[in-house]
Amino acid sequence: MKKVLFTLATVLIINMAAQAQIFQAGVKGGLSSSNVSLKELRNDPLQYTEADNLTGYHVGAFARLNILNVVLQPEFILASSGGKVEVTDNANSTNVYVEKFRFNRMDVPLLIGYNFFKVARVQAGPVASTLITAKQEGSNIKDRFANSDWGYQAGVGVDM
Repeated sequence: MKKVLFTLATVLIINMAAQAQIFQAGVKGGLSSSNVSLKELRNDPLQYTEADNLTGYHVGAFARLNILNVVLQPEFILASSGGKVEVTDNANSTNVYVEKFRFNRMDVPLLIGYNFFKVARVQAGPVASTLITAKQEGSNIKDRFANSDWGYQAGVGVDM
């Protein structure tokens, strides 16, 4: 009986919070464009020229807590990024080919912000990122990168 009452009370509280717009949750997704910047090369730096963008994606979920127009929004996002670079055999060669780099990662931002007019907001915060896969022309290069790192995210949002 206690479990039933506890479950009923929990559902009632979540329902009231959702109707009061204190708590929201949803899914998010989109497309991105990224490129690769090569630094500290072991090979001839002139070998790599003209980086180009690759189109990636991000898909995930978020929860938003809104109290007195202050927004706390944790997210969970799977993202794909990468880039293309032109490679020459050596500095004097005209033999050029393109190599693609592709990265998949899990990002977990924790954003804090302010809500304007109940539909728009500004927000920023830290992002913990974990590398899931890293490939160069299909070969696994994940061991050449850190498994995780920190970044930041800032932006504006509009509810539709």
